[in-house]
Amino acid sequence: MGYTVKKLLDIARAEIGYREKNSDSNLDSKTASNDGNGNHTKYARDLHAAGYYNGDKCGYAWCDCFVDWCFYVLCGKDAAKAQAMECQTGPYGAGCYYSAQYYKQAGRYFTSDPQPGDQIFFGDFDHTGIVEAVDTTTITTIEGNTSNMVARRTYSRNSSYITGFGRPRFDPETAEEASTMTGEQVKGICKKVLQEAMSGSKTGDKPSEWAKEATEWAKAQGIVKGFGGDDMGWQAPITREQMAAMLYRFAQLIGKA
Repeated sequence: MGYTVKKLLDIARAEIGYREKNSDSNLDSKTASNDGNGNHTKYARDLHAAGYYNGDKCGYAWCDCFVDWCFYVLCGKDAAKAQAMECQTGPYGAGCYYSAQYYKQAGRYFTSDPQPGDQIFFGDFDHTGIVEAVDTTTITTIEGNTSNMVARRTYSRNSSYITGFGRPRFDPETAEEASTMTGEQVKGICKKVLQEAMSGSKTGDKPSEWAKEATEWAKAQGIVKGFGGDDMGWQAPITREQMAAMLYRFAQLIGKA
């Protein structure tokens, strides 16, 4: 546990002010004498060393590299874990367009209802960043390769420049707090939420998108096999922590957490 939105955003915020370099010198310095527009960054260097992509991306546009690097650091420089969190386990290559395709392949790409921690895509999939905050009218992001640096930006939620959002596989923020409930309490609430969603009693005639995502998330975590039967296909044994995480994930998806 511990691969959370909060930790990702802390990593991204710490990089605000980093400027790209004209060469491979001083890559670890936020600002240096060789700052410029040459697209040389520590993000591309580190990911190349970790085996990302199909070659060294220093000298290339780096907005997607920045996002990937933040996840790489979040996961303790475990490339496999970071790529799994970002759904990057398919046949596609590097870059904004391909990152969006990974999310689409995993069923984790959305065109509305952004959340902090989402990877945001712009234009014709030609720019990307991380959603830092969302309110009723604006979306605040942290982006690399914006004016040759890492910076915070703000957009209208209705901006035509925004194309969509990929949702990584984060750990719940407060599963530890929720785990103070008994296993049966958590299991009962999860079951009720699932039943309501699938019956359409809260969201209309069809299962909502969050219900589908919640099911896929729970299946990937080994908590349930899927819908069907009164027990919802619960796997065994189920730990209290797993059920607490599942409950909190559902709360996130319906906007209650």
